Amino acid sequence: MVRQSEHSMLPPLSKRFLLSFGTLAGLTYVLITSPYFMKTIFSAYLGTVSQATAFVLNLLGQHAAATGHLIQSGDFQIEIKYGCDGLDGILLFALASLSFPAPLLQKLSGMLGGAISLLLLNGIRIISLFFLGKYWPSMFHFAHVDLWPILYVLISLALWLGWAQWAWKRHDT
Repeated sequence: MVRQSEHSMLPPLSKRFLLSFGTLAGLTYVLITSPYFMKTIFSAYLGTVSQATAFVLNLLGQHAAATGHLIQSGDFQIEIKYGCDGLDGILLFALASLSFPAPLLQKLSGMLGGAISLLLLNGIRIISLFFLGKYWPSMFHFAHVDLWPILYVLISLALWLGWAQWAWKRHDT
């Protein structure tokens, strides 16, 4: 007699990971698209991203100011909007880490390291887009729409795969 698991395309750990990740992603999506989250937590997050970006731009001599979600320097300004905030990548990294079969401490360290890394990456992305928009406007659209989204996803995935490999090796020993 052939057992059902012998016909399965996915090993049990993969099924558990996908089920956990899918459930957490669905619940998180409901939460982050709620009007309360968008008006309070997310709006404050965007304001913080704008303030931090303006701070770094000032260190780079740009005389930038942040007002709400806008960053302005002279006659140039950009606005940080939903989708350009880096939060989706951070949440996906965190949810994948939570779903991964590793001890809680490793999951938490992965989530913290991933969040910090992706916040920094998104800051680099926003600052580079600011400089492109101000000094090389013809490249802004390409970098904003075509280049950075792919880079952000690939780097996020590479970071998570690196963490998962590290966590798996530590979990196996």
